[in-house]
This record gives sequence, C-alpha cells and structure tokens, in this order.
Amino acid sequence: MSQNKREGRRSTVGAVLIRDIQGSAVAKLAMLQEICAAGGFADEDPADLREAEKTLRKLAMAERRRLLRRHPGSRD
Repeated sequence: MSQNKREGRRSTVGAVLIRDIQGSAVAKLAMLQEICAAGGFADEDPADLREAEKTLRKLAMAERRRLLRRHPGSRD
C-alpha cells in the first residue's frame, strides 16, 4: 500500500535540492536562485519554488546560528 502512495507523489524542487545535492543550505539557495533566473524551472509550479526557497532560507539561518555557536568570534 505504501508503494502506491509513493508512485502518486512527485518530487518537488525543494525536496530534491535538500535531499540529493551536497553542500550548505546557502550554496543550495544560491544555486536555486541562479537556475530560476536562467529560466531552468519554467515548467515547475511557482508555489513549489517559493516553498523550496523559504525552506532553504530557514536552513541557511539555522546553519549560520550553529556556526556562530561553535565559533563565536567569526562574523562573516
């Protein structure tokens, strides 16, 4: 039964970026923005793209906070 649910679902841009591409959230966000600017996601649902960007922004902020906790003196 769970296989039927998986077959019906389509991977969103955000899910693929977060799950399958290595690197920091900041790098993934920059990559998403560059591809969108070049028209690479013209066939994607705009709501999925907004959700992906929102999620990556949250992850980038969390990464930055974690970095600052580990290295309080670095403010890049």
